[in-house]
Amino acid sequence: MRRPAFALLAVLALGLRAEESLVIVVNAESGVTRMTRQEAQDIFMGRQRWLASGLVALPVEPVAPVETRARFYRWLVDLPLPQVRAYWARLYFSGQAQPPRQTRSPEETLAVVGANRGAISFLEKGKLDRRVRSVLELGAQDGK
Repeated sequence: MRRPAFALLAVLALGLRAEESLVIVVNAESGVTRMTRQEAQDIFMGRQRWLASGLVALPVEPVAPVETRARFYRWLVDLPLPQVRAYWARLYFSGQAQPPRQTRSPEETLAVVGANRGAISFLEKGKLDRRVRSVLELGAQDGK
């Protein structure tokens, strides 16, 4: 009788684990060392086209895993992913802006950001390497 109860508690504990923080990253040689939430919002929502260092911003959006992407937009702009997609569709089809470049994996994201001085993206905190610099951390500690 104790084993089923223990198994149920273990499953519940795994499902309730804390979500890993996300960090906004730039190329390590971009000249950007910090970024405000507002600056990040403006770049990822197409309202700002330049990094603080003067480089043209190349926002990069990893599309997989989709849960990470949804969490990023929820924490950054407090919007669900379907609303973000609709926002970009309106801007794109009206000719006002291009959506972020999309990558298929964290590894591809690291490669793109590492190869482009103006690139900016987001990753789970534990996936960083020396090609990128963390400039802003987002997470549950933000209250989002």
